[in-house]
Amino acid sequence: MRREPYGFPYVMELICTVSPMGKAYKRRLMPYQNEKALQEELRKTKAFSDRLRMVEKEKEEVRHLLSDMKDLQGLMQMLLRGETLSVVDLYEVKLFARQLRQMAKPLQQLNLEEKPLHSLEGVELLLDPEKEDLATFYIYEVYDDRLKNLREEKRALETAIRKAVDGSKRTQLLLERRSLVVKEEEQEEEIRERLSKALVPFVEKMQENLTLLGRLDFFIGKAEVARNYQLPLPKVSSSGPLSMVEGIHPYFEKILAEKNQKLTPITLSLVPGSTAITGANMGGKSMSLKTLFLNATLVMKGILPFAKEMSMPLIEHLYLLDEDQEEMKKGLSSFGGEVLKIQEMLGSLTLKPSLIIMDEPARGTNPLEGSAIVGGLLNYFKGRPHFFLVATHYDLKNMSGISRYQVRGLQDASLEDMKGHGEKEKMERVKELQSLMDYRLEKWDGEPILGDAIRISEFLGFSGDLIKEIRNLL
Repeated sequence: MRREPYGFPYVMELICTVSPMGKAYKRRLMPYQNEKALQEELRKTKAFSDRLRMVEKEKEEVRHLLSDMKDLQGLMQMLLRGETLSVVDLYEVKLFARQLRQMAKPLQQLNLEEKPLHSLEGVELLLDPEKEDLATFYIYEVYDDRLKNLREEKRALETAIRKAVDGSKRTQLLLERRSLVVKEEEQEEEIRERLSKALVPFVEKMQENLTLLGRLDFFIGKAEVARNYQLPLPKVSSSGPLSMVEGIHPYFEKILAEKNQKLTPITLSLVPGSTAITGANMGGKSMSLKTLFLNATLVMKGILPFAKEMSMPLIEHLYLLDEDQEEMKKGLSSFGGEVLKIQEMLGSLTLKPSLIIMDEPARGTNPLEGSAIVGGLLNYFKGRPHFFLVATHYDLKNMSGISRYQVRGLQDASLEDMKGHGEKEKMERVKELQSLMDYRLEKWDGEPILGDAIRISEFLGFSGDLIKEIRNLL
């Protein structure tokens, strides 16, 4: 059972994050559980994506600074544990505070409606006491007069060493310098201890800034994807259908484009209860399921959907049950794995709506029992608050009270016009057939459904005698 949709990692790759904080934020992304918070997040994403072109220069300035930043969470933990930071560590903290100051102006012009970053002016004053505003750090003499005196004495000794002619005198001066270096290092360590303690009161603000910067990085990335793909603002409400108009699956679209093929947009609408999709096994049912599952997951995580329009209520859980190769590797039969996953899923459901999608459940058992299992699942979810969507090739003619879609398939194709393909390679025939398939979904009109299986079998080479025997059994 999948909670992360096919193609979700691909969408995450499309959302460019340039900082370690942004990448960490992306990895931790979770679905929203509050309707108003989700609506607001989607609204802000759409609003910013619409005005990105007007603030392109400022956005790139912010992104450039983000790309140079390091994740200082480890240093923050060291400070909280009372550890002393090294000179390099103190440099990283100073640089972070400086970068935040440089980011303030372009970030303000982006007008992101986000929680503002905390000023770290106090950190800069602490680590840049001479106000040089340089991207460097060392233990300044202004920190302690004793350090200043030690360094002055050391410099005088170094001058004397350079002028010394007598070897024994020079050796004595070198020994004195070594002693001063030890004292200098001890003094510097004492100063680093003081600076580390002085930074502790700023840790909470710096940690919150790191979190806000991760969100900022991710937010800019997902707004860019929304602009590039012209993604819509979905409607999220407390009730109503789960509807997708001309939804696409960007990963599959990419794969098909590499083969010079086009992806068919999917339109369907679910109401609470049960919905079934029927059609030939090569009719694109799985694609429809995965497209809806991906886009519903994206919306729940605050990302605009790859569709012309989309509306849905707040969903508590999203499940996709398909053939699980991992369970089979563990030694479970495909059907046994399905039963365990269905039981696990049912145990997690509450009175809040969930989206449960199953792709050809019970395919691993005999047709009579398989049909009964699918029918039982459809009946079970009737009248419940969840959105249950199943793709199946089993006969559902006696089912009532469920919504049904069918794949248009080869309804409008004339296979007779393509006779004479006998010498073609088998895979060429399959490709030819796929080019004729209409993968759009349409509401079932109540008429008995005869799928495309026989026409496909005939087209792919079943003999006339065999086809006749098959038709006699219908």
